[in-house]
Amino acid sequence: MLGSEFKYVLAIDCETSGIVSKSLNPGCNNNERAQAVAWGVCVVEFATLDIAEELYVEIQPLEGMMWSSRAEAVHGLSKQYLKQHGKQELESALDIAELIIKYWGADTPVIVLGHNVWFDKCFLDEMFKRYGIGVVSLIV
Repeated sequence: MLGSEFKYVLAIDCETSGIVSKSLNPGCNNNERAQAVAWGVCVVEFATLDIAEELYVEIQPLEGMMWSSRAEAVHGLSKQYLKQHGKQELESALDIAELIIKYWGADTPVIVLGHNVWFDKCFLDEMFKRYGIGVVSLIV
């Protein structure tokens, strides 16, 4: 029974600096890279759907990443605002990884939910990969 196997599910949503077109990964291809600029993450109790813990981070833009004015119009986070108020991406990645490990440990699969979770998972995987953060497998 699924409920007895999983005590929690992970809800994620990100805002990005843009979308890389003509690529299987919306965050990168050989020539372009985009990044997540904000993350909303919630640990949700599977049986009750109560929020056990939540995290919101805004991230400073990385040098060399694409920046789409269209994406900015969607989320309203300007490059200037993020440079002033965002955290460094490594710190944000560690915060998210620590939250996951706190509830699932290092080797328990995590069920992820949200809107277009595959898209968000691509950006999360890329961010973790940049810093060599290996967390558990995320099941979408």
